[in-house]
Amino acid sequence: MDEETLKVIDNWRDFNKLLSDVPEEKLKELLVYELENENRKSIVERLHQRYNTLRTMRERAELMKGFK
Repeated sequence: MDEETLKVIDNWRDFNKLLSDVPEEKLKELLVYELENENRKSIVERLHQRYNTLRTMRERAELMKGFK
């Protein structure tokens, strides 16, 4: 995990700004890192919340491709 991203996670305001710009894959990496290293409940919850939102949007878009 890059050091710049890890610094952002320590500041709640910057962290929330970061979440709106991070792609699904990067959120998964951050979530795994947090669970394996820092294990902060509030950060894990927020990362999972955003990751789940993006994953659901992607999956729904994939499902809807078959409809007109």
